[in-house]
Amino acid sequence: MSPATWQSGLASARAWAAGDFGEALARAYPVLREIGPSAAALAMIAAGLYQVTPLKERCLSHCRSPLAFVMHHWRPGMGGAWRMGVDHGVYCVGCCWALFVLLVVVGLASLPWMGLITLIVCAEKLLPRGRAVTLGVAGILVALGVLAMARPDLLAPTMG
Repeated sequence: MSPATWQSGLASARAWAAGDFGEALARAYPVLREIGPSAAALAMIAAGLYQVTPLKERCLSHCRSPLAFVMHHWRPGMGGAWRMGVDHGVYCVGCCWALFVLLVVVGLASLPWMGLITLIVCAEKLLPRGRAVTLGVAGILVALGVLAMARPDLLAPTMG
């Protein structure tokens, strides 16, 4: 298994554990379900703002072109390959962590949200005008977050 795959698997396991922990907390403290839509709205705004940071752009630039990454970060041998995989995995997690946090907050079992976030990640990485996609997603996430803050009832049916 490659280091990037291992790292992605570890990040996924952590996200799942966070989701399970959040669900257990919500069962123990029902008031948390009431603030869930507001927390999701804040997560949308935060994810939208992260989309426009230089760190997001730097990490995403490495994920958009794996071949360029390999060409500029080449290290020989098995140890070098492992190190390159770890480095590339860090860039991939760095560019998408805020979207993953959003996914945990809106619900790991929400197929529409999982599908939407998957499409966002793919579009950012694969489309020729990826930066425009990133900026568009930022605007949409912030707008949805503000709307959900004003009207949490609009988001509540999609969570859970």
